[in-house]
Amino acid sequence: MVNAASDPYWADVLLFLSGTAAITVDSSSHGRTLIQNAAVLDMTVPLFGNPTYRTSSAGGKGISIGDDTFINAMSNNEWCYEFWMRPEGGGSLEPRFSSVGTIEFRWAPATNDFKATSSNIGGSSYTIAQATHTSTTGSWYHVAFVRDKSDSVWDYLKLYVDGILEATSASISKSFGVAGGVHFGEIIGYLSGSAVCPYGEFTQVRITNNHARYYANFTRPTAPFPIG
Repeated sequence: MVNAASDPYWADVLLFLSGTAAITVDSSSHGRTLIQNAAVLDMTVPLFGNPTYRTSSAGGKGISIGDDTFINAMSNNEWCYEFWMRPEGGGSLEPRFSSVGTIEFRWAPATNDFKATSSNIGGSSYTIAQATHTSTTGSWYHVAFVRDKSDSVWDYLKLYVDGILEATSASISKSFGVAGGVHFGEIIGYLSGSAVCPYGEFTQVRITNNHARYYANFTRPTAPFPIG
C-alpha cells in the first residue's frame, strides 16, 4: 500500500493536505475549507519535489480547518493520522505541530522526539505515546498515529516514525473529539510579539477514517500519497 499508484481507502480519507494544491485547498474528495493564518506554502524546503507548509518564527496557528465536524465521523472506528514533519528545534517550548480535536502532536526539543498527547483526560494534557528514538532537527520524518482494533480484546493507539513502531498504548480516547478544532503548525505557549523558535515544515497530512492503514512496521514512503 505504501507508494501505491492509487489509494484503496480514498473514499475514507477525511482530509488531505497534499502540498500540490493551493494552501487553502483540501485535496481529499471532500474539498474542505482551509484557513490560512501564519503558514505559507512554498519550495523553501521541498519534499518529493513539491512545496511544503511552514510558518514563521513568530509562531501562532499556521493553518486551520473551517469545518471540523468531520472529526465526529471517526467516533469509535479505526483511524490513521499521518504526515511528514521536518522539526527545527524549539528551545524551551514544545512545538505543537498539529492538533486534531483533543489529540495533539508535538515535537519535544528536550528529548528530540515526537509524541502524541490528549487534553481529553481529566481536563489536562496527558502523554499517550512518545517515540523512543532520537530524531534529528532538519531532517524529514514520516509520522503515523493510528487506532488499531485488529486485536479481538483490546484496541491500541500506535505511533510509527519512518515505518517503525515507536510506542503503543491502550486506547484511552474513543475518538478525537471536536474540542479545540483542527490546526496545523502552532507553538504551545505562543504569545503575540514573543520571539520563539520555528517548529519546522510539514506536508502530506492525511486523515483516514475506518482504517488504521498500518498494523505492523512498514517501509517509509518514498513518494507522495496518491490523490484518488
